[in-house]
Amino acid sequence: MIWLKFSVTALVVVLFCISLSKYADQLAAAKRIGKGFVGFVLLGFITSIPELISTVSSTVYLDNPVLGTANIIGSNNANMFILYLSFILAESLRRPSGKVDVESCTSLGYCFIITAVFILGVFFSGQPFYGRSLFVYLIFILFILSVIALYKANPNVEDDQPVEALGFFFYCKLIFFASGLVASSFYLSVVVNEIGTTTSIGSAMAGAIFLAWATSLPELVVTISSVIRGSVEMGIGNILGSNIFNMAVLALAETVSCSQISVFEKNDGIMIFGVFQCVLLGILLILLMQEKLRRVGKVAVMPLFAMVLYCIGVTLL
Repeated sequence: MIWLKFSVTALVVVLFCISLSKYADQLAAAKRIGKGFVGFVLLGFITSIPELISTVSSTVYLDNPVLGTANIIGSNNANMFILYLSFILAESLRRPSGKVDVESCTSLGYCFIITAVFILGVFFSGQPFYGRSLFVYLIFILFILSVIALYKANPNVEDDQPVEALGFFFYCKLIFFASGLVASSFYLSVVVNEIGTTTSIGSAMAGAIFLAWATSLPELVVTISSVIRGSVEMGIGNILGSNIFNMAVLALAETVSCSQISVFEKNDGIMIFGVFQCVLLGILLILLMQEKLRRVGKVAVMPLFAMVLYCIGVTLL
C-alpha cells in the first residue's frame, strides 16, 4: 500500500510541475526573458519546488534532517543523470555560431563551488557560526552571486514585437498549480519518510533514491523537452539552476530547523553522492569545451559514461 501511495503522489507532483512549467514558459516569453536565464532562474527554481517543500517538511515537520539532505544531494545527482540522458538526443552543445555557451559555463562554475562548500560542510559537520552553520551563510552568498552573474551573462531579449498581455485568469492558474505542487510535495515527503522508517532502507537511502527521483521527475520532463526543441542551453540552465537552488533550499532548511541534528550531519552515503556530483560536473565542463559530441554509432560516449558513473554511485550508497 505504501508503494502505491508513493507512485500516485509522485505522479501528481509531475503533473502539477509540467503544467506549472508550461505557464512559467509563457510568462517568460511574454516578459522577453532570455533562454539561459529562463532555464536557470524560472524553470530551475520552479522545478525545484518539490525539493523545497520535501526538504523543509522533512527537516521541520518530520524532524529528519538526514532525509532532507539526502533528498537534495540525491536529487542533484539525479538531475545530472537526466541532463546526460538528454545529451544523447542533442546534436551539439554549442551555439549555432560555434561559440561556447558562456551562460552554461557560468552556471557550471557556481554549481561546482557550491557543491564543494556542501561537501566541506558535511565533512566538518556544519561548523557553527553565530548560532548557525558557517556553510549556511556561504551557500546563501554563492546562491545570490550565481543569479546576479547569470543575469549579467544573459541579458533580457529585446525586439520590436509587442509584449503579450497576460490576463487575470492566467495568474489564477499559475497560483493553482503552484499550490497543488506545494501540497503534493509535502505529502510525498511524508510517504518517503514512512518508507524509510518502516522498511530496512533507511532515511539516507530513501531520500537519495526515492524522494530524490520523485522530486526530479519535473526536471526530466522539462530538460528533455527543451533539448528536443533545440534549446540545449535552456536544458542545461534548468538542471544547474535547479541544483544551485536545491543547495539554497538546504541552507534554508538548516536556518528554520529546530532539530538537534544538522542537515550537514556527517554521513558516508551523502559524502559519496557529493563527490560524485563534482565528478559529473567536471565531465559536463569537458563536454562544453568540445566542438561536437563524440559518438560511437548514434550513442554519445561521454554522456553515457557519466550515466554509468551515476549508477556506480547509487550502488556504493
